[in-house]
Amino acid sequence: RVTLREAIRALADAGYVESRRGRYGGTFVRAELPRRSPTDARSAAQRLGPGLEDALLLRAVLEVGAAEAAAAAAMTQAERHHLRTRLDACTDASLEDYRRMDSRLHLAIAEVTGSASLTAAVADVRMGLNELLDAIPLLERNIEHSNEQHERIVEAVLVGDSDAARQQMAEHLSGTVALLRGFLTNIRLFMIAEVLVLGLAMLLAVIRSLPGPALFCGYLRDVTERRRAEHALQGLAEEQAALRRVATAVAA
Repeated sequence: RVTLREAIRALADAGYVESRRGRYGGTFVRAELPRRSPTDARSAAQRLGPGLEDALLLRAVLEVGAAEAAAAAAMTQAERHHLRTRLDACTDASLEDYRRMDSRLHLAIAEVTGSASLTAAVADVRMGLNELLDAIPLLERNIEHSNEQHERIVEAVLVGDSDAARQQMAEHLSGTVALLRGFLTNIRLFMIAEVLVLGLAMLLAVIRSLPGPALFCGYLRDVTERRRAEHALQGLAEEQAALRRVATAVAA
């Protein structure tokens, strides 16, 4: 379970917040955020359109099957070394290189099956999803979890456990799907907010262009002045009444 402190540290590592010391210190959103933006992800999601769910399903079928086939394959020592090298490169990758190293590892699993067609298909579907994945901020916590899953997948493949390789790959991909869907939900909310703000701005512009507001303000001004006049007349009447009372008292 991710604690609040871990979540804040992950956001700080990703460049979204910063910690400040001192009397008025604390955790604050950075003035300059990472280059990735909702607009980038929105554009990528729009380009994929309805094909996103199709691509996710195809990826699951291809890569889960590739992991199972790789575990069942009679790999050479060079192929085993290649797979382990790709795993190590992904584990040690920087944030900037992680997506690329992750793709190479998944392609290496397909490659050791010995099927060029399967490898090409895996590469093609990943190429379509990588643009969207690149728009999602990488958090250290997520990378650590992904690396742990990669280790279990590769270990199952290397020991020839097809069932475990299939299960571990399915679990790994389901996490990516959940991440994508959650992120896209936030992007859709962002788009709705944009539309609402734009609509409100247009409505205000139309209202300001109509004579109604001026007439309404004039009406309020007239009402205010009339009330002031009524208050002044009432005060004058009270003063006259007081003078009459004084005059009556003097005459008596």
